[in-house]
Amino acid sequence: DGGQSDCALMQVDSDKGFEMRNRLRHNVSLRVRGQRKKSTREKRNHCFSRPLHGFTLVELLVVIAIIGILVALLLPAIQAARESARRSQCQNNLKQIGIALHNFHDSMSAFPAGMQFDRPSRATTDINYRANWIITILPFLEQQALYDTFDFEQVISHENNRIPRGTLISTLLCPSDTGAEQPFTGLRVREGDNWGRGNYACNGDNINARETAEDPQRIGVLRKNVQTKMSQIIDGTSNTILAAEIRIGLTDIDRRGVWAMGCSGASNLTWHGWGGDCNGPNPSNDQSDDIAGCPKVIQELGIERLRWERMTCWEGGANQQAAPRSQHPPGGVHVVMCDGSVHWIGDSVNTNGPWGGCCSVWDRLIASQDGHPVHVK
Repeated sequence: DGGQSDCALMQVDSDKGFEMRNRLRHNVSLRVRGQRKKSTREKRNHCFSRPLHGFTLVELLVVIAIIGILVALLLPAIQAARESARRSQCQNNLKQIGIALHNFHDSMSAFPAGMQFDRPSRATTDINYRANWIITILPFLEQQALYDTFDFEQVISHENNRIPRGTLISTLLCPSDTGAEQPFTGLRVREGDNWGRGNYACNGDNINARETAEDPQRIGVLRKNVQTKMSQIIDGTSNTILAAEIRIGLTDIDRRGVWAMGCSGASNLTWHGWGGDCNGPNPSNDQSDDIAGCPKVIQELGIERLRWERMTCWEGGANQQAAPRSQHPPGGVHVVMCDGSVHWIGDSVNTNGPWGGCCSVWDRLIASQDGHPVHVK
């Protein structure tokens, strides 16, 4: 009996070992390239599980619609942020211009003349421009090298000055405007071509540019052939405009926005208040700016385009009248005051309209010696 028991135990051990070897071989067979094969039960359960698939057309359209809505919501905010950055740059440019004009005053005991002509009475038609206010302050805008390249023995329209007058200066360009890459080509041979663009104009006399104002209600600051001292600004330097924004002409034959050209519309604001039809910021009546070459501008662009851009002009005009302009929403212009501070003046500022009489809030900001100061907040 003892022997049979031992044999039985040995048989059980042998069966167990055989079973373990079978299991080991089976597990090895379930592994392929390091992964365990699915058992029959697992395969059976997998057959009843939900199959994997991609997006349906409806789901794809819903995702696209959501993305579209998000873009529509974010785009205005992005555009507003970009315009805010551009406006900040335009403001900073005016600040730098104000500082340069103050430094010039400290050196010369007066502000520069806005425009200069050998024959002042013919300023509206004369193309023999002398150095205007911007050329004069170039050394104070860190542009001494450019200033030195001008030949002041000749007029600025002379061929000797073709290269320097065509230079683009970042401080004189507002990024909210367009057209800086398109120089003014000139309308006559002696006027020359290659006039570089700019977005800032000085506050001249509120009168036709062929005249020199004597009425205190019309006297500005940077005047034709006249240098103004700080002490002559009796309305207060914080209450009087020194310079403002202007727009670049919409075509290469539109002289508006030319930094080296000393005439109305190019770098000077004149007759831009009471008594004229170019009254206030961004005037939109059909005959607002009086500039030479207006008929050709209208012929090339059409009056409807000029109306839409708020860049209309008078067909019969010489260079005698121009107002400040910009493309900043919701409508208005930045100005630098005679104390160097920069402010925003909206299109809704009080004026007396085209051909209106004196004196509105706008008129008071233009005049430097009328004795009726208006404070800008």
